[in-house]
Amino acid sequence: MAVGKTDTKLNIWLDSGRLEKVKEFTYRGSLMADNGKCINDIKKRVGLASAVIGQLYKIWKSKEIAIKTKVMVYQVLVMPVLLYGAECWTMRKEDERRLLTMEMSCLRRMLGVTRLDRIKNEEIRKRVTYPRQ
Repeated sequence: MAVGKTDTKLNIWLDSGRLEKVKEFTYRGSLMADNGKCINDIKKRVGLASAVIGQLYKIWKSKEIAIKTKVMVYQVLVMPVLLYGAECWTMRKEDERRLLTMEMSCLRRMLGVTRLDRIKNEEIRKRVTYPRQ
């Protein structure tokens, strides 16, 4: 794969034959694209983290589990899945918005609050009170 703004033709040969040029491939769990953008990888990460959140449904719904404990579960189980490979991302505003939306969705689920309750994100963060990195 060649990364860049223009489409480059590559002719690379090995003993086994010519190497095929691809638009994207997965490397160590991260989706690499030939345009250098990370939007597909972020979408993939958000989907995987959403699946983890869905599997933790009983924990989020439980009234016996303290918010502090739920936040620790979120930081230990959800955040690593969401942010795996993030140090290599070239972030745009749209990408940041997508990640923040995912975060707020999970925090609201933890508190049992929906968007229909019309509680601002700042208030949700105050209720959760966890340190942001």
